[in-house]
Amino acid sequence: MLRDPTEIAEGDMVYLYPQTKHASTNCFRLLTVRVGKKPEAHWPMVLVIWAEDGKDFWELVHRDNIRKRPASTQSAAAEKKGGDTVGDGGGGMAKWSKRGVMTGPKAPEIEGQDTLW
Repeated sequence: MLRDPTEIAEGDMVYLYPQTKHASTNCFRLLTVRVGKKPEAHWPMVLVIWAEDGKDFWELVHRDNIRKRPASTQSAAAEKKGGDTVGDGGGGMAKWSKRGVMTGPKAPEIEGQDTLW
């Protein structure tokens, strides 16, 4: 996600990623594109260019749908917090293992009713 048109320049390689609900189909394809014109020209839209089958295509993409790094190179800290598995370093189920435990006296057993466990 870009905050300022000075972060990128004409000819830079950027990555499309669908961040807004009005993102184009090309953003969902996670294309690697290059900036076609000065970013200040249409800000907050950015003109991007890519080639497919020997033809050049262009599109105006919103700044929120553009990343300077590919989505797979997120920081290790963000990946640690992403999972909910046991033993993942304190960020998962081990942290919440005591949630949902009912406190107080047990319910009385009713005669003739089988227990579930």
